[in-house]
Amino acid sequence: EYTKQSNSQFNLIRKHFKKKTRKILNISFVKAIFKEKPNAILQGVGCREDLLPTFFQKQSLNQCSPLPFIVDGYIEDKGTLSLVVRTALDSLHAPRIISWSYIYSALKAYKDLHPMSLWGLYAIY
Repeated sequence: EYTKQSNSQFNLIRKHFKKKTRKILNISFVKAIFKEKPNAILQGVGCREDLLPTFFQKQSLNQCSPLPFIVDGYIEDKGTLSLVVRTALDSLHAPRIISWSYIYSALKAYKDLHPMSLWGLYAIY
């Protein structure tokens, strides 16, 4: 009963609070969702070794420790997009600014190693 996808935390929150979701695949989707819905939150899971490479170095090939995170905004500076991120390791009041390239790399590595090849970034609005 609890192993069904319909009972996942993501789906329970979506149903209970009557929120819509959208898969986020690229920078254009990120910008569009925050322009359309400024109060949107992105929920994701990626490999911590790719998301925070200065803190977690890979010790072996295909090493991936899943790290949940949320995104509640973005910053664009000179054509470079960075996201305002709070990981499961961080204090809620201390967001990190992480480059989209690191986030995409973490999501892609997680997808490639996941048994069901799940993409790990969705908007909730």
